[in-house]
Amino acid sequence: MALIGKIRERSWLLLIVVGGAIVVFIFTSGGPNLGGGMEEEYGIGLMYGEKLDRDEYNSKLEEARKVAQTNAERSGQPAQEVNEDAVWSQFVEESLLEKEFEALGIHVSEDEFDAYLYAKNGFDPLPDLKNTFKDAQGNFDPKALENQINQLKSADDKASKDAWQQTKDYYMNLRRRQKYFDIVAQGVYVTNLEAKQQYLANENKKEVKFVVMNYNQVDDKTFNTSDKALRAFYKKHKSDAKYKNRRSERIIRWADIKVLPSSEDTAAFEQKLEELAKGFEESTNDSLFTVRNAGANPLPYASKAGFRPEGSENRLATQGFTYPANMDTVFATAQVGDVIGPYEQAGGKRVAKVISKGPLLSVRHILIAGAREDSIAVAKAQKTVDSLMPLINSDNFEDYVNEFSEDRQPGQPVKDGGKYENFIGSEMVPEFEDFATEKSVGTIDYVQTQFGFHIIEVLDRKDDVVPSLAVVQRVLNPSMETINNAETSAYELLDNMYTRMSGVKGKYRKVVKFDTLAKRSDMIVRSMTISENEPKVSGGFTSEFAENELFRLAFEEGAEVGDLVQSPIKDGDRWVVAVLADIKVKGETTFENARSMVEAEYIKEKKYRTLYYKMEKKSLSELEASEKLFVQSGEVVLGKSNLGSGAREPEVVGALFSGLKDGKMTQPLKGMSGVYVVKIEKSQNADAISDYTTQKNQMLAERRGQVQSSAMNALKDMAEVIDNRRFSAIRIRN
Repeated sequence: MALIGKIRERSWLLLIVVGGAIVVFIFTSGGPNLGGGMEEEYGIGLMYGEKLDRDEYNSKLEEARKVAQTNAERSGQPAQEVNEDAVWSQFVEESLLEKEFEALGIHVSEDEFDAYLYAKNGFDPLPDLKNTFKDAQGNFDPKALENQINQLKSADDKASKDAWQQTKDYYMNLRRRQKYFDIVAQGVYVTNLEAKQQYLANENKKEVKFVVMNYNQVDDKTFNTSDKALRAFYKKHKSDAKYKNRRSERIIRWADIKVLPSSEDTAAFEQKLEELAKGFEESTNDSLFTVRNAGANPLPYASKAGFRPEGSENRLATQGFTYPANMDTVFATAQVGDVIGPYEQAGGKRVAKVISKGPLLSVRHILIAGAREDSIAVAKAQKTVDSLMPLINSDNFEDYVNEFSEDRQPGQPVKDGGKYENFIGSEMVPEFEDFATEKSVGTIDYVQTQFGFHIIEVLDRKDDVVPSLAVVQRVLNPSMETINNAETSAYELLDNMYTRMSGVKGKYRKVVKFDTLAKRSDMIVRSMTISENEPKVSGGFTSEFAENELFRLAFEEGAEVGDLVQSPIKDGDRWVVAVLADIKVKGETTFENARSMVEAEYIKEKKYRTLYYKMEKKSLSELEASEKLFVQSGEVVLGKSNLGSGAREPEVVGALFSGLKDGKMTQPLKGMSGVYVVKIEKSQNADAISDYTTQKNQMLAERRGQVQSSAMNALKDMAEVIDNRRFSAIRIRN
């Protein structure tokens, strides 16, 4: 059966139209650098058991990188790294759909393409072209599009011809997808019975009262969870679908030793900070002192620019000229020459010296725009200023701001009446700064800047309140001795694990021993699941080397449950030890595979039985009194599966609609979060209707809205797509 796939514009396709570009990018993260090499059974991946084309995939990657570079050159920004996983997803999707197109005989003739592109013969204008090619009334202009395409087709240069061919290929493929999706959508339907059932599920309601005893009220340790008890429970329930493996996976258990500064490192660090503070006090050349002591992360030296508390909304605050907000009083009252710190900021500790104190300024102004390079605009602005100056005074200043100032967003009033309050001089252009700094409070005059003429009134000046600082920062890092000690500890731990686990009989018992030994070393043991068909590492690993080592542990030929990594894995500031904890094969299951789930379900069943016997044959009021429960009220709707505003409990709600009469009370019901006793107070049945067209259309719209993504997922499952890029790169399987 043909299936639908989600439409996504190709990230690597550059469409040059009307002197602009229609570009779709998929960026964010990098991935493995895949090269060529000998391909065997898997290559970079499989689809329907056939190898996917490595060269074609690499070509897609290269096209995406070219688009990224083109975009970077146009924007003047560094090229973003291409998200290789996104390109892979597009590559797989296109490969799957090509097979569907071929199977269904879907193609686009030249006449159909012409009508599709120019919105003829019943086709609507394509959104991207409609927004680009408009006539004077803002409507789609097919003639303008045709002219542009003709220019590209008839151009002498190869780039223009290639641009047209890429554009044509893109829209041809887009049309094929639309036809395919339309075919699949025709197979989506809703029956009258389904619409009726949906209507009744949403409209049949019951008012209820209930009590619940949560499972967490019973201690897990109450129950025997020996292997014998769990195996007996598993034998009884192993045919349940929940215990089947949905995919082939490997489970890894891992723990890490963080490389953290020792107490000796901390003491040496604090001593260095004291020396820096003393050195600052004795320094006669603060700029040179900061340069000599800058370390790996030099901070800005501000001979003039003022420092603000963090969170200040000003230009310089975003460039690193800040101090902690909770130290505002300390810095504001400090005198020139004072040394402040050490204090914590930006993940390190800093020592600062006050090298000057500047004013905090407040003014209001009227901007008459006129860029210096535009002599006509300058002359016009000067004339306006000359006419206004004799008229403006402190009392009417704001009136003239609102009428004449151009320091505003189009169509918006001037913000704050033209006031700039409590700013630092260096935050303004030099002429504006000099005026605000040098003129006396109350002065009204004008000054010319690169933006035009500013008629300014000086409102206030608070002298000697804004510090300019020389700052040195240090970050506490582990010493080389500490790093070496952590490495030694990791190797000793792993060596101990090899020794102690070698004598353990049973693969899964080795995994338990791993957990025990790690916990004895005060380590937290974590688990990760890696899919065989789409391998990815979770757990915040930062290095490709660490990820590859975990892949090797889990998937190298001959790997068995209980295998340890050959040596501790270095990943950033930690050493990792790991064990292969489980191998799951799709469809198959073993007790060991399902043990954790079996134990959880076994304990839940035992708790249910315990609570059942406490609650059976008791009324709500009796349960409220004897078990100190709270009787709750609510409305229950079958289609929502919630008990009033409480938790989702589909099985409990379903039981309430199984024929229980008003005024009757249930036996204790097993829910997801606890055991319930419910009394039906009143039933409200849906009004009888004969036409379910509204419900049918709503359901149909919902299904068609989901069909693309769900069908593509089904298609991938049917094709058994295997992503083998990482495994191929590290030679696990080829």
